[in-house]
Order: sequence, then structure tokens, then C-alpha cells
Amino acid sequence: MRIITTILKVCTMIALLLVSQSTYGQEKTNINVIKSEFKKFPASIRTNVNFKKAYRYFITEEYDSTLIYSNRFLNTQTEKNQYANYCHYFRGISFVKKQLYSEARKEFELLPSSFLLYHSAQLKLGAVALELEEFSKALGYFLEIIELPKNQLQNFELDIILHDIGICYIHLERFTESEKYLLESLKIQEDKKDTLLLTGTYMDIASLYYEQYKDDEAIPLFEKAYALSKTINDFSLKKNAALSMSIVEENRKNYVKSIDYRKEYEQWGDSINDQNKIWDVAQQEKKLISEKKQKEIELLEKDNS
Repeated sequence: MRIITTILKVCTMIALLLVSQSTYGQEKTNINVIKSEFKKFPASIRTNVNFKKAYRYFITEEYDSTLIYSNRFLNTQTEKNQYANYCHYFRGISFVKKQLYSEARKEFELLPSSFLLYHSAQLKLGAVALELEEFSKALGYFLEIIELPKNQLQNFELDIILHDIGICYIHLERFTESEKYLLESLKIQEDKKDTLLLTGTYMDIASLYYEQYKDDEAIPLFEKAYALSKTINDFSLKKNAALSMSIVEENRKNYVKSIDYRKEYEQWGDSINDQNKIWDVAQQEKKLISEKKQKEIELLEKDNS
């Protein structure tokens, strides 16, 4: 029997990675929106210690501090207001970044449809559901987004949403629908020449075909994805591309090739671990610098009071 389950696990892993990468561009857009809106807020909010800190830490991606000060601000509010909504949004994004998906969902679900970034929050709820493997629920959110009027839909990366719809359909074993949406996503990404996303999407489509024993269609796409992975700097995609080829070669009984790909897969895994260690150190240094600056500001404010 062929090794299919592992391939589908790879597909899932890649899909979730793409959600994370794709929303970075979207998040940059949303941060610019928030910065613009912050300037319009009344002075009483812009100078509110807790809101100001929650906002500043969110913009600088210091999510632990964001959670602390947004919670303090919310605890001082006697009734719901639009500024509280921003804090719920800050908290939702922060929880996603910390992979606390159930907590993120609670925050996003508190946002009313009148909130400026409501549809972005709905898209995040779809991403959260996908992370939690609630594929029908995720699909509902994604389908709702692509039904938005064109003037609203243009604010989103359509190829990513189409891709994630295709991933949901794979897991729901609705392969015809999955192929339709993944190919639509692929066309847009090929036009954009986005190598990073194309690498993952080729693997996803290949996995879809491989699950259906369509080897003649699947294997060239796995090979294409592997070749593309050599041109990008994403270790996770490199790792998954090597694993995919290892599984393909094992199923073709090319065991020497399979072992070579497996060794490469393990090497990329080691690179990811090393990268994570460096990132952890950098985050700790960043936190220490931030805490030092905060103490300096508090001392200065105390001297001037």
C-alpha cells in the first residue's frame, strides 16, 4: 500500500504555513490602516496609558506586552466602544502569533460587523479554524470572504483565500472542488511570479492528485515544487519538498533516492531548529531592550510630573 497519509500531513503543514505567510502582507496593510485611524482618535484615547502601550506594542509586534496592556485597557472600560474593539483585534492577532488559537477565536468573535477590520478578523477566524482542523467551519469563513463586493475583496489576497478553500476541500474529500480552487489560486500566483507561494501550491495540487492515485499528474508537480524550493529561503518549504520526494521515491521503490531525500529533509529540520534558537535569542534581546526603554520612559514621566 502506498504512503498517502504522510503526504496529506505534509499538505496540511504546508497549507498552514502559507496561511501564516500570506497574512503577513495583509497584516502590513492592516497595520497601516490602524496607524492611520490612531491619528484620528481623540486625545483621551491616544494618551490613555494602557491603550497607547497596547497600540505601540502591537505595532512593534511585541505580543506579550500587547496582551497585558490591552487587557488593562479593557478592564477599565465600563461599556463596549470602538476602542475596545481595537484591543480585541490586537489580542486576537497576538494570540494567533502565540498559537493560542482558541483564545484568538474568542477575541475575534467579539468584534461587531461595523468594526473597520471586521472582514480581516473573519479571515483570521477561517485561518484559526484551519489550524484547529475544523475544515467545514474554515470553509464557511473563506467562502463568505470571496463573496464580498469587488471593492472590498480587492483588499485581500484572493489567491491565498482560493488556495485555503482548496485545502479545506481536500480534507473534506471533495476533490473536484479542491482542484478547481487550487488551480484558480495557482493561475494567479503564476501571474504574480510568487515563487514562495508557488512552491507550496504545487505541492498541494500534487498531493491532491497523489491521493487519487493520479501519479502521472502528481509526480511532475512534486518535482517542480522541489526544484523551486531550491530557489527560496524558506526552510520549512525546503524540508517539506524533500519529504514529498522521499515518499514518492519510496513508493516507486527507488529506496536509495528516497533515503537521500530523507537525509535532506532531516538536514532542513536541523536548520529550522537552529533558526528557531537564533530567533528565540533575538526575541529575548528585543524584550530586554524594550523593558529598559519602558523603564527610562516611566522614570522620565515621573521626573516631569
